[in-house]
Amino acid sequence: VQVRVIPTSDRDALLTRAAKMQSDTTPIEQGLLAAEWADADVLITGSYTKQGEEWSLQSQVYHRKEGSKARQEIRIQGDSVYYLLDEFPIQLFQQFAGTGTIAITTDSWQAYEAFRRGHEEFENYNFFGALEYYDKALKLDPTLALAYAEQSYVYFMTGQPELATMAIQAAQKWIPKASPMEQLAIRALAYSWDSEENEYRSWVALMESYEVEKHIFSALESLVNLAPGGVWDEPLIYLILASAAMYEGNRAEADRHNQQWFNAIQPRIRAHPEDVSLLHETAMNCLVIKKHVDEAIGMELKAIELNPEESWYGQRYVLSRLYELQGDMDQALHWAIQSIQHLPDPRRLQEENRRTFYDAMWSHLADALARGKIPPERLLRWCEQVLHLPKLHLPYRVRTQYLIAEIYHTMNNKTAVDKVLASIGASYEDDWMVIGPFDTSEQHPFPEIPPFELCANLEEARMGILDREVRWESWRDEQPLNGQLDMSDVFERKYHDEYAISVSCPAIVYSCIYVDVPAEIEVQVRIGSSRMKVWLNDSLSPVIEIKATQPPILDNQLSDVSLVAGLNRFLVATIWGRWPFDFSFRITDSDDNPIPGLKYASMKEVLASTHE
Repeated sequence: VQVRVIPTSDRDALLTRAAKMQSDTTPIEQGLLAAEWADADVLITGSYTKQGEEWSLQSQVYHRKEGSKARQEIRIQGDSVYYLLDEFPIQLFQQFAGTGTIAITTDSWQAYEAFRRGHEEFENYNFFGALEYYDKALKLDPTLALAYAEQSYVYFMTGQPELATMAIQAAQKWIPKASPMEQLAIRALAYSWDSEENEYRSWVALMESYEVEKHIFSALESLVNLAPGGVWDEPLIYLILASAAMYEGNRAEADRHNQQWFNAIQPRIRAHPEDVSLLHETAMNCLVIKKHVDEAIGMELKAIELNPEESWYGQRYVLSRLYELQGDMDQALHWAIQSIQHLPDPRRLQEENRRTFYDAMWSHLADALARGKIPPERLLRWCEQVLHLPKLHLPYRVRTQYLIAEIYHTMNNKTAVDKVLASIGASYEDDWMVIGPFDTSEQHPFPEIPPFELCANLEEARMGILDREVRWESWRDEQPLNGQLDMSDVFERKYHDEYAISVSCPAIVYSCIYVDVPAEIEVQVRIGSSRMKVWLNDSLSPVIEIKATQPPILDNQLSDVSLVAGLNRFLVATIWGRWPFDFSFRITDSDDNPIPGLKYASMKEVLASTHE
């Protein structure tokens, strides 16, 4: 049985409009018309009674197939019909699927039919066919607000943003004639439309007003369970409205809509108590809005019980964050370790179309340390627990070492920081010098001959993107020690408002560092990067070349190289792409042990000593 639940007001509106349009017909025929409008085989009104363990429905039934009205007792056993109900007991929800519908406000049966056909064409990606039906519906009923709203989105999908804006304005003009749920849907769509940019903002973009990391938004972006019906799905409508209110700085209104969202999602959870994704996505959104934390914890615990597997944004990670939000740091750290134990090896990632945020747990704990939410001694004990986990994947072990270095940095213990970085063959960020970004092409992003001349003069100005002069400078950032060299902040400070423009086209950035070893030695360079070339000393052939666009995961590329006794120069070229200007770099032996006597030096230090 497929169940559709609509508000009582919408059901009553269906019957009222049917009676108005066919006042000379019987209530049976009017009820059949109302069922047609709702695309239902049966329209039911009535009340429920419980006899023993079974629920029964005393009802008025308008049955489209049989064409009869009957007062009868229906035992819910699985008939192939649609039930439109104003309420549904939790016991019955466990048996049936439930989705939301919106009654369309129109007195024209033909207009409704055209609207419904347009929506079907849109769902089948026949956008121009959908426009034809929407135009027909609006000719029959120019006040059909929801048709304008649907039309707006189709105009956007067909590359007609000006018409999309006009359609949204028309929907808002006729919004007083729409039902309450239609009005909410149109408001949500209007909030999502950016007339200046001529595009729809995703609700995720609107939610950026909530102080939550981007990877949480990325995980919620698909909204498989929170919005199976698209923009007209009732819970999603409330999410968009709440996010828009936050975007406008109206927290009280956002809280009201978030409560409406939580209420609207509950019937779906009751209908599908075994749906792990639904429980998890709902809990994640509770984390975003910082509401209903106790209920969200219960959902994630249930999701883990149903499915012990973990994913990049899995239940244990969200559970850790929820306990932190609740103020229970011991439970938060406990579930943080549980999350790490269940994470897969990030180096085996096959999904190249999005960031993994595989180190989100470590990054968040470093941020919590900086904000004073976790004592450094407590976080050190947590790191030791992580390092003793059996079968801990290498990137997680290295990331934990970087977090330990950050903890000691917070404690102003430079000796301990030096020792930790040396143990993993890593440099200080300030040892790196960077220059750029420079223009390049997408077809041939790397130079055929490495630009060693860049390394000859530290002070010489070069011409970068937007004809802006660029020079070598130390890489400095206030971000925690995490092993990732992210030069984006350097160039954002340099280009300011033009930064977005400067990085919208292909760009190349060069980084340089020197390595001093006491004797010639074979080493292993461990890289995490997207597209990159690395040249060692004056060799024209790169020792490392990464052509694929991939996340900059720690140690996802290993390269065996020979270092000469004394100073060795690494010149690194990275390409702005899906993952901008990020890479990791450390040097060990083939068994991941530190190289005795290895020291890093900056280009500034080396050139200064040469001039002396």
